[in-house]
Amino acid sequence: MATVADIVQDILNAETLPIAGSTFLALIQKLVDHAEHLEQNVSDLNEQLDNLREQVSLGNAATVIQAGFRGAKDRDTIMRAKQFQQQGTCVLKKYLLKKDRVPGMHKLDTLHGDIGINHILDTVTADGYSKVVWVTLRDEAVIFVDGTPFTARRSGKLNDNDLVPGMTGHNISVLELSLKNSLVDQLNLSDHKFEYWHEPTLLCNELAVSTKGRGRTTTAMSLAYLIWSAPTQVQSPLDAHDHPDSRLARAMTMDPRNADYKHGLYKVILALCDKLENGVRTKRWIDNVIDDASVIYNIRLVINEHRAVRFHLDVVLDWLLCYRFFVLNFHRACRLLERYFYFIVFGSYLTSASTDSVPYSTWLQSHPDLFRLLDTMGGATYPSSKVLKNNILKFDHFPGLNRLPMILGPNVPNFRQVGDFPIFGTAQVYQEGIADVLQHLRTVGHPKAIWINLREEVILYVAGRPFAVRNQGNVFLNAEYPGIEVNEITAIEATLKKELMEKVMKSNGLFKHLYVWLHEPREYVTEESFDVISPENDIFTLEDAYHAVRRAGFDVRYARIPVSDEIAPEEKDFDDLVRLLGPIFTSEVGSLHPTAIVCNCQMGRGRTTTMLVCMYMLRAVVAGAVPSTVEPKSSAHFGVIDELVAVLDNGNESLNLVNYAVDMADHVQNLRDCIESCRDLTKENGLSVEKQEYFMQRAGTTVVSSVVDRYIKYDLVVNYLERYFYLICFASYILDQQPKQFQTLFVNWMCSRYDNALYALLDNLNFDDKNDDVVSSMRWRWRRKRKMVYRLE
Repeated sequence: MATVADIVQDILNAETLPIAGSTFLALIQKLVDHAEHLEQNVSDLNEQLDNLREQVSLGNAATVIQAGFRGAKDRDTIMRAKQFQQQGTCVLKKYLLKKDRVPGMHKLDTLHGDIGINHILDTVTADGYSKVVWVTLRDEAVIFVDGTPFTARRSGKLNDNDLVPGMTGHNISVLELSLKNSLVDQLNLSDHKFEYWHEPTLLCNELAVSTKGRGRTTTAMSLAYLIWSAPTQVQSPLDAHDHPDSRLARAMTMDPRNADYKHGLYKVILALCDKLENGVRTKRWIDNVIDDASVIYNIRLVINEHRAVRFHLDVVLDWLLCYRFFVLNFHRACRLLERYFYFIVFGSYLTSASTDSVPYSTWLQSHPDLFRLLDTMGGATYPSSKVLKNNILKFDHFPGLNRLPMILGPNVPNFRQVGDFPIFGTAQVYQEGIADVLQHLRTVGHPKAIWINLREEVILYVAGRPFAVRNQGNVFLNAEYPGIEVNEITAIEATLKKELMEKVMKSNGLFKHLYVWLHEPREYVTEESFDVISPENDIFTLEDAYHAVRRAGFDVRYARIPVSDEIAPEEKDFDDLVRLLGPIFTSEVGSLHPTAIVCNCQMGRGRTTTMLVCMYMLRAVVAGAVPSTVEPKSSAHFGVIDELVAVLDNGNESLNLVNYAVDMADHVQNLRDCIESCRDLTKENGLSVEKQEYFMQRAGTTVVSSVVDRYIKYDLVVNYLERYFYLICFASYILDQQPKQFQTLFVNWMCSRYDNALYALLDNLNFDDKNDDVVSSMRWRWRRKRKMVYRLE
């Protein structure tokens, strides 16, 4: 652009003077344009200046905030260091001391503290006893300060016992000694003063059962009385209605239609009494003992109180509060029902002839059916009404589900075949994916198919996509139904379909659901979504979907074997598989067009891979195609597996068959490698406690490491090990029973073939590492599989 001087010079050099108006305006227009341009630049500069002032202001504010944060962080660091010096050791850094008394705790007029201890000893001595065995049942650390007991509690959980069940007496003693030494150091640094917590008032929703000397103390008193009075029970004659053959008398004594829950007549208790020899008589004996020891606490009445809470929650408007309150009482009732169950089991053991020669734990190992009986709650059933209450449907697929090339398209994720056998696995397919798979099987020479769904979760197809029921309080976990039977889950899915159709109709065709998408690497986000659907045409149960493909001309048989995720199948599941596929494999030996077997779970990984291994072994044995000894892909060895192989008559052959099948079906998961990897991860130095807890979770048992309060849970990896254990047992069963046409069920074979040797190993499951002092028992491991009914029948 020309400068102002140039424009003026042009005007002066004009040829005609004076200049005409139009000519002058034309000459001066450049000057006007230049002035406007300068004005625009000034405006832009003012705007930039305002932005800079705002950024400076924000920067100053950020500087102030950061300075305050750093100051608070530095102050917190200094205070923590000061507190650490005052506390002496790290024990009281992680625990607080709380007075071991609450108002209203003492139901009897008795002394307490160390005064009470001395009073009891003086009383016992006055009665003529010179020796006393004092059994403390508490699984939390207790120390006495000036005669008053204090317990160690987490700062964020002052009203909860910090230590979990399964701690040994030695471990608690170590913690108590550490607390004592830490407190002594603190007293020396703080003029003999220390800080503690106490409750001035009793909160109505808190129950410190063990602390009050109610639950566990009454339990121990009852057990001691049972042992004391057992000889008289063994010697007393049977009543007429107690005879094992008196089935009519049992039915008259315990009629579930007229059950009085105050007398403990729950389905699982009735089933237990029917299972045990002299079960009715044993229950009557146990009930008398419970009543005699019920000065403060009667376990039958407490179970009924917590059970009855379920019928008084309809008036609560806040569903989340209602749900939490119900779950709290429900789980407490289940735990107490389990205790009552084992009272009767222990009473049956005491009256058996083997009490003197067989320990109770060994006796239990020879009766594994009792564990399963408790898991199924004696035949209690899941309710099939109001499925959508407090629940929502979530799209069943998620980012990262696909682990294999989608050879049949996006409708069929993780599809694969095991070797040359007509055995296939997949994840939960889209509704159109069912026909895609069957068409593929027909193309490769398998006109018939059996499709086995292994899901224990409730599934619906909506507009062709699979959806699973999730609880609104935790949408990332499947709403599973442990121990559910096929007829139960079918009824629930049918009810869910009806409820969803009614809900969508009321919403004018809007279908509300959840879906997961990947926000950032390893960060999943759940969001709500709405689709417009036709309720009559777009909602299908799984059975409806397979009926539709049959009507379309495909020869497919649909079967359901519900299996819990990430744990070993139950023994009855193996029997279901043999009952379904054994005759087909036998009749099709040498067939050119054998029936194809397809199975799926949600992701097609854990449960599907396990069943693919089972089906491969079953078909290989039936067809006489058991491979010769082949070296496995990995050389992992586990102590309990070596012991199992030594017990089985065909142990080495069974192990080779399992290893070969595991390697053949390892497209998505290799079970043997999973066990080894998860175990090795916990041995790495510097692995965080959170990762250790994820990889090495173990139900119901605890190990204490060099750090007093460091606990490693073994759930995942021990369940993998149990699954591997059962696969070897199943391989041995197939090899042993196939010539006999599987006349003996796997459930019975496990109990009878090697007495209780197999269950003795299962009851002490571990890795047999040099530093592995952790053992996982059947009772605690199978507890997760328990049928959780929303009422106690």
